[in-house]
Amino acid sequence: MHARRADLIVTGGENVYPAEIERVLQMCPGIREAGVFGLPDPIWVRWWRPRWWRIRRPRRMGDLLAYLHDRLAPYKRPRQVCFVPALRHTAAGKLDRTALPGFASLLRPLRVARTMA
Repeated sequence: MHARRADLIVTGGENVYPAEIERVLQMCPGIREAGVFGLPDPIWVRWWRPRWWRIRRPRRMGDLLAYLHDRLAPYKRPRQVCFVPALRHTAAGKLDRTALPGFASLLRPLRVARTMA
């Protein structure tokens, strides 16, 4: 499968293809489907940070973060996430990437809540 150049996210000077991250996420237990795209970074205005959506939540966010840590370089790891009941698809059955930015208002930071010891 070849990634499309139009989908490329440049973050910190590194190239990230959403399809690569989506494949990794979709192999994670508890994730049925994922969609990834970039949004402008508020600090590094000319760079984009990966954002993603998934339609099923894993049991524990810590497990997901560990999974991503083991499989993706730091610059490829999503920074934000939102949970949606379904992702839109084109008539050909492919992920509708043009619909993903519509979920931007639902994004939340991807991190594990710290517990008090």
